[in-house]
Amino acid sequence: MKRPTNLKAPTNLAVSSTEEVPAEDKSWYYYPLQYMKLLRENPQYRLYLLAHCCQHIGDWYIRMASLLTLKELASDSARAISIFILVQTLTHIIFCQVGGALADSLDKRKLMIGLDVFGAVATLGFVVALREKSLALFCVFGAIRAFVQSLYDPTSRSLVPMLVSNANDLKRAATLSGLSEAFLLAIGGVLAGQTELYFGLAGCFALDSVTYALSALTLSFLNGGFKVPNKALEATRQEDISKIKEKGLMAKAILVLCYPLHAWCGMVFGAFKYLWTCGFGMVVMFKASAALCYGAADVLNVEYAGPDSRLGVIFSFLGLGSFLGPIISSFLTNAQRPSTIQLVVVGSFGIIAAAWIGMSQSSNFPLRCLFTTFRSMGGSTILVNSSLLLQEIVSPELLGRVLAVDYMLTQAAFSVSVWVVSRFIDNNVGLNSIALGLATMSAAIFGFWSIYHMFGQGASRKEYNPQLEVRIEKYRQATNV
Repeated sequence: MKRPTNLKAPTNLAVSSTEEVPAEDKSWYYYPLQYMKLLRENPQYRLYLLAHCCQHIGDWYIRMASLLTLKELASDSARAISIFILVQTLTHIIFCQVGGALADSLDKRKLMIGLDVFGAVATLGFVVALREKSLALFCVFGAIRAFVQSLYDPTSRSLVPMLVSNANDLKRAATLSGLSEAFLLAIGGVLAGQTELYFGLAGCFALDSVTYALSALTLSFLNGGFKVPNKALEATRQEDISKIKEKGLMAKAILVLCYPLHAWCGMVFGAFKYLWTCGFGMVVMFKASAALCYGAADVLNVEYAGPDSRLGVIFSFLGLGSFLGPIISSFLTNAQRPSTIQLVVVGSFGIIAAAWIGMSQSSNFPLRCLFTTFRSMGGSTILVNSSLLLQEIVSPELLGRVLAVDYMLTQAAFSVSVWVVSRFIDNNVGLNSIALGLATMSAAIFGFWSIYHMFGQGASRKEYNPQLEVRIEKYRQATNV
C-alpha cells in the first residue's frame, strides 16, 4: 500500500485549517485571561471540564489506594503491583478499540454517561475484595474498572474538539484538561492519604464510586447531540443491511448475530489504514514512547517512598510537575503551527532523560522528589501536547479510533516498562542502576524523535504549517532567494 504524496491537512469538525484565527498574544498576562474567557463563554466545555475533574480525582484515589492495598494483601508487593498493572493493561489493549469504534458511531455524551453509571456500581467491588482480603478478586475488579476506562478515554478525548470553535481554543482546552489532572494529582495524594487515615482504604474506593456518579450527573446537563456524521460509514452500513435482507431466514439470523463483529473489524481496519496512508501515523507513538520512559515509575515510587506516608508526598510532587509542564509548554507552542507542538513533545523526552540521570545519582528523598517533578513535567507535556496534535490534524470521523490506537499502544508500552523494571527489582538490581537504564533508553528515544522531527516528518510536514510556508516565501521574496 503506497502512501499518497499529495496530502492535505484535514479539516476538523470544530477546527478548520483554513479558517482565519487571530494570532495569540504571548504576553504573560494574556494566558489567564483567555482561559477564563473560554470557561466563561463556553458553558459546554465548562461542564465537560467539571466531569473530567470528577473522573480524575477518583483516578488518583484509586491509584494510591490500589498501591497500598496490594502492599497489604501481598507479601511480594513489587510482583503484585506488576501483576495488577498487567491485568489492567491487557484489558485496556483488548477493549480500547471497541471504545474507539463506539466513540465514532454513537453519541459521545450518552456513551460517557452510561459508562459513568456502570463504573459507579462496579468500583464498589473493590470494597468487597478488600474485606475478603482476596488479591484475585481485587485484580478482577481492577480489570472491570480498566474496561470502563478503555471505553471512556477515547470517547472523552474525541469529544473536546466538538466543544470548541477554533484551534486556539482547542489548545487552551487541552491545556486546561492537563492542568486539571495535574492539580488533582497534586492534591489527590494528600486527600487520599487523609481519607485512608480517617476512613480506611475502603473509603477511598467508595469515594471513587461517588466521583463516577457526579461525572454522570454533570454530563447530563450538556446540550445537543455529539455524534459525528459519517456518510461513508452509514452508506456501508445500509449496504450491509440490504445484503442481509436478501438472505434466507437461517443465514439472516447468523449474519445479524455476526454483524457487530464484522462492523467493528471494518472500523478498526479503516483506522489502521488511515494511519498508514495519512503521512503522520507515527505521531500516535509519542505517548507509547513516553510510557516506556516513565511507565515503571509507580513501582519505583513504592520503593523510594519507604513508609506509606511518603507515597502521598511523591504523588504531590508528581502533580506539581504535571501542573508546570503544560503551563510552560503553552508559551512555546502555536496552535496554528503543529510543528511547534511536535517540537515541544520531542524536547520533553530530553527532560525525562535528564531527570532519570538525576534520580540515578541522588541518594536522599528530597532530591528524588525534585527530579520526580522534572520527570513529571516532561511526561505531562508529552501527554497533553500529543493529544492536542491528534485532535488538531486527525479527521473527525476517525478521531475516536485513532485515539484508541494511541491509548492501546501507550498501555502496552506502560505494561512492558512495569514488567521489565519489576523483574529487575525482584533480582535485587539497585534502584539507581534501574534509573540509569531508564535514562539511557529515554536518551535513545529522544534522539530518534529528534531525527524524525528534523527531517520534516509527522506534524512538521509543510501542509500542516501553512503560516510557516507564507513566512518562508516572504523571506525568499525579500532576499531574492
